[in-house]
Amino acid sequence: MHAPHNLNAINQELYEELKQSLEEISQDKAIGALILNSDVSNAFSAGVDLQFIQNLSNEEASDFFTNLSKLLDTLIHFPVPISFVNRYAFGAGADLAISCDVRIASESAYFRFPVRSLAWFRDTAVG
Repeated sequence: MHAPHNLNAINQELYEELKQSLEEISQDKAIGALILNSDVSNAFSAGVDLQFIQNLSNEEASDFFTNLSKLLDTLIHFPVPISFVNRYAFGAGADLAISCDVRIASESAYFRFPVRSLAWFRDTAVG
């Protein structure tokens, strides 16, 4: 992943790049493993791009999260996906990392799942 301007925050563009890459790689039966890493030195992924999501309607946001969930499912079922987490993996970025069979984390890596703290975001009540 290489989107240093937003710490690999997942928006439509990065989603499409990941989806296309997985589709292309899955066609090559000679590939036995996939390594997912970040070219950004201080983050694996900042999670979902909140600025992107804020500009979507509720229906568009729902579609985006449904598609992102399908992408994670594709990664889960990919032959031997490996993630290398070099700094932080936040929210959906952490989901990307844990969707892999093997996770390799640097000493400075950390994972955070802030779903409850974002409950306000889409007018969703979390109990």
